[in-house]
Amino acid sequence: MNVLHTAVQTQGSWYPDREIQAKVRRIASDFQVRSDAALEALEVIREPECSIRSLVAIARRDPRLTTDILKFANSALFGSRARIASLDQAVMRLGLTSCKNIILACIAGSMLKRPSQPYLEFTSVLWSHSLLTATTASNLNLELSIGLQGEEYAAGLIHDVGRLLLRLAEPAKAALADPMDFQESMDLIVRENQELGTNHATLGAWFTDDMRFPASIVSSIRFHHQPEEATESLCLSALIAAADEIANHYQRRGSLIGYDIEQNKGITLLEDHGVFDAREKLKVSLGKVMERAFRDVAESK
Repeated sequence: MNVLHTAVQTQGSWYPDREIQAKVRRIASDFQVRSDAALEALEVIREPECSIRSLVAIARRDPRLTTDILKFANSALFGSRARIASLDQAVMRLGLTSCKNIILACIAGSMLKRPSQPYLEFTSVLWSHSLLTATTASNLNLELSIGLQGEEYAAGLIHDVGRLLLRLAEPAKAALADPMDFQESMDLIVRENQELGTNHATLGAWFTDDMRFPASIVSSIRFHHQPEEATESLCLSALIAAADEIANHYQRRGSLIGYDIEQNKGITLLEDHGVFDAREKLKVSLGKVMERAFRDVAESK
């Protein structure tokens, strides 16, 4: 049975029930996208005929978005060797797909970092985990030659947005179900379902779908605890699941000591779907992968 589904199915879909949707809509304005340009960019990115010219025109209207795009474009995560000084340079050098994913990462990051008191401590812990998951996913993508072009970074940043939504909507119950101890087994999902009638994966997927994030990122959020259940964007879902598990272990233990890559179901799933010899490669190189991931975390702050 797929425990990621809520106990009460509504609207003929996997969406959480209307009561929790209504609560989230009432309180989520504190961290939703506020920039008209960013909202327009989300809409344009979903269009099959999305063009570089249209994205650049939108981004130019928002100085903060422009600054964030250039910061990402100049980071090692997107393979930049020479400094990029303008939006035009960024799109010419990186291409449409990478630019779209940089914009998604900018929007995801701004949403997660916004909430104020009394959520600062919780948000700080969640942000550190989300950022490490994102940089781990990107470095696994490079190490294993998976071929993604930045969507793994955006998906990693926002994969746990449902945990923040639950904390905002039901603070006491969410704190009881989710102590933020980096023990993210399926027990967490079960506790959330029991206490709240939904879980952070389902709620986060609904919210990002409602915000018009691309379907591949929505799917990776929904299935990051059960990537084998993903019917589309399976490699992205498996990669986020893999990165999430590794980040949790590192943040729980402070090192990779005792970590067994053979038990990482996301990596196993990637290998089963064409990522050749992933486990054997990472037995040798995971330490270096995480060194680069932490370097990228430092550069992102």
